[in-house]
Amino acid sequence: MPSILFEDNHLIVAVKESGQLTDNDDSKDLSLLEELRHYVKVKYEKPGEVYLTPIHRLDRGVSGLVLFARTSKAAERLNQQFRDRTVKKTYLSLVDGNPPLTAHLEDYLVRDRGRRMTLVTTSKNPEGKKCVLDFVVKDSTSKGSLLKVVPITGRPHQIRVQLSSRGWPIVGDVKYGSIHHLEGKILLHAAELEFMHPTLRVAQHFTVEPPSHWENWL
Repeated sequence: MPSILFEDNHLIVAVKESGQLTDNDDSKDLSLLEELRHYVKVKYEKPGEVYLTPIHRLDRGVSGLVLFARTSKAAERLNQQFRDRTVKKTYLSLVDGNPPLTAHLEDYLVRDRGRRMTLVTTSKNPEGKKCVLDFVVKDSTSKGSLLKVVPITGRPHQIRVQLSSRGWPIVGDVKYGSIHHLEGKILLHAAELEFMHPTLRVAQHFTVEPPSHWENWL
């Protein structure tokens, strides 16, 4: 049973576990999308294929809030909010190193599809995309620094790369420099999500705490 914080005829806000896929891929592993489609089909006795689409995605190792549209009209309006950058996503992340108490990061990133990685490049690279995020340090322990991260742009692996490139890899993110192996989980969590309901035009705000495996690190 997927963890659902909110649902109506237009959308679903659900919680993805670390290690779970948001959407289907070639691995054939059960994704949150397929779990939710099955849930909707059974609960509402839907004949045929269920319309449900993720409005944004979290990397497999990342946990937290994901927004799904239940109608094409809702999908169109929610996608427009993401394009207009009116949706606010806030992440928690535990990183190695000693980042400053607050920072505004700007980089140009390029996707290396062969290695399935994102790399830092320069503004002169025509394939480079500008990426921006802000963060503040919420706490520091011997195991790392806990950051509250607000991405201004939304690029693949953006938070992971921007932090790692400055010597602050996310704990568990061995692809981008972490020395800690957490069986595919990384300590990056989509903790808050704010957007406008696509039909009611009422602001929506959801929060969720990090999963239990974070307790060993905080």
